[in-house]
Amino acid sequence: MRIATAYFVAIKMFAMPHFAQTGETNTFGHPNRETANKFLNTPDTAIKAGMFARVTLRLGAAQQGVFVPKDAVVRRASGQVVFVVEDAKAHMVPLKTGRTHEGLIEAVEGQLRPGASVVITGNEMLQDQNAVVIRPTLRN
Repeated sequence: MRIATAYFVAIKMFAMPHFAQTGETNTFGHPNRETANKFLNTPDTAIKAGMFARVTLRLGAAQQGVFVPKDAVVRRASGQVVFVVEDAKAHMVPLKTGRTHEGLIEAVEGQLRPGASVVITGNEMLQDQNAVVIRPTLRN
């Protein structure tokens, strides 16, 4: 498959620990060995059938966004919400979600501010303006 946009690609061959290659491509799919060797700029005999590689494909520039733990998002009949804690009370904030990454989900629409404290445990039965007790969580 050929596409109009060129994408950055980084490739590391598992069987060749010292080999790492980067470049741009606009071809995806199952290239034959000749195409792969040409793209990777390796001798014709370097890549063999059955070899594995880790390929990192950058699909676009990094974008800023507001992300919350996926456990903070609650589904209600009216849509998705999170509960923001202010003055020891839970405030329901409707939102629409977008991208996900490593246990986080992006808030693409809504009044969620970066850095807001959100409820991640016990939020399924929570109602707007309920009193809450804040307990510290461990972060990685």
